Amino acid sequence: MCGHRRNAYSLVEVMAVLVLIVIIGAVAVPTLGGFFGNTRQRAAVDTVKARIADARGRALRDGIPYRLAISQDKTKIRVAPDGPDFDSMAAEPTSTPQSKVTEDSLDKVTAEVPHDSSSHPTNTFSASWVTVATFLPDGTCREDHAVVEIREGTHAPIQIQLRGLTGATKTTSGGSGP
Repeated sequence: MCGHRRNAYSLVEVMAVLVLIVIIGAVAVPTLGGFFGNTRQRAAVDTVKARIADARGRALRDGIPYRLAISQDKTKIRVAPDGPDFDSMAAEPTSTPQSKVTEDSLDKVTAEVPHDSSSHPTNTFSASWVTVATFLPDGTCREDHAVVEIREGTHAPIQIQLRGLTGATKTTSGGSGP
């Protein structure tokens, strides 16, 4: 008999296959990271924009000012009637159209009012929350304009710009970076 049958692979063949798997993995992992990208950051932008709309709608509905604020640790956003008890009012666990106070935690992202922003309002009532905007019963905002930056890891920050007169928002990517 000329040829004999092999029952296994040589060590060189196994190593060659492992090297190919490692190379393919090294190419695929960054691609998958780019595919998912800044999804948490974009979800936080959507949450902040929804809370802006909620605050404005509640002010119009209830006929009292509503404040939108970010916690000092930059991980929560709160909507509640504006006043001295803003930070002591209990938040409801889930937001409904009838909710007076809502508070959202941001997942692995931070939100802040940039310090170089001319829109940084003064906080007259709370040491634990930074006011972004206060919506008045006529639908306008006490602040002329406000800016919120959403940051996640090494991704470029996303800015939400709020126009005080109309309550309209504009989202822009980029900025100064971390």
